[in-house]
Amino acid sequence: MTAIRQEPVSREVAGTPLRGMAYQPAGERRRGLVLCDPFAEEKKSAQSTLGTLGRALAAAGLWAWHFDYRGTGDSGGEFAEFGLEDWRADLRTAVDFARADCGVESVGLLGLRLGGTLAAQVAAEVDLACLVLWEPLLDGARYVREIRQRSTIKHMLTAAEGAPAPAPPGESGGLDMGGYLVTPALLGELSALRLTALAEVSAPVLLVECNARGQVTEPGRALVAGTPRAEARALVVEPFWQRVGLVDTSGLIATTVEWVANPGAPHA
Repeated sequence: MTAIRQEPVSREVAGTPLRGMAYQPAGERRRGLVLCDPFAEEKKSAQSTLGTLGRALAAAGLWAWHFDYRGTGDSGGEFAEFGLEDWRADLRTAVDFARADCGVESVGLLGLRLGGTLAAQVAAEVDLACLVLWEPLLDGARYVREIRQRSTIKHMLTAAEGAPAPAPPGESGGLDMGGYLVTPALLGELSALRLTALAEVSAPVLLVECNARGQVTEPGRALVAGTPRAEARALVVEPFWQRVGLVDTSGLIATTVEWVANPGAPHA
């Protein structure tokens, strides 16, 4: 098996450290991917899969950097200080960092859920080798409704009889998502998100949907329509970004690594 290394690396953005884990291949780092996290509780559930992906990319001879947005994980700053445009700036910085500081000649972005949506939004602004979208958020308003519903259910389940109950979701002015206090302003930004087309993206694009039927949805087909170098695939994979336990994502990782090794090649 090809020897690989993983080590923490960081880069400052406007004076705040952006930290993450770099996965280094044994040979030259000519190509690589920046891995873009999902949001809040989904980020926690996806850590294992994204780490496994980083190691698989490195074993295939590709460099990868899985970083934390400012205000999250190991990066600097307080969560409440940042919003979606700050995190889009983090993605732009990460691409520049990979190319200028790490010697990666061809850099791509891979994003899961919110990370996929943010990656798609900046893809036309930076010179990318490829763009991989795992289950990107297409409708922010729907996403916010879903997280509010989950938060309400969690509140009901955790409020013990006779014990002081935490404030119901929204009453404190924000929404607690696994330790992240999401402000009304950020909820508004999330609600306004819409991803309906990739027409301005010139790099090869792979959209991967994970569902029980293994079929690309109509919104997925619409997203890649009109983009000559974009394709959509569907895999039978459980929503690992919502699971506490382990989910078998080996097929997703293998499919992704194979495509990234030769982006845009015809799919058998």
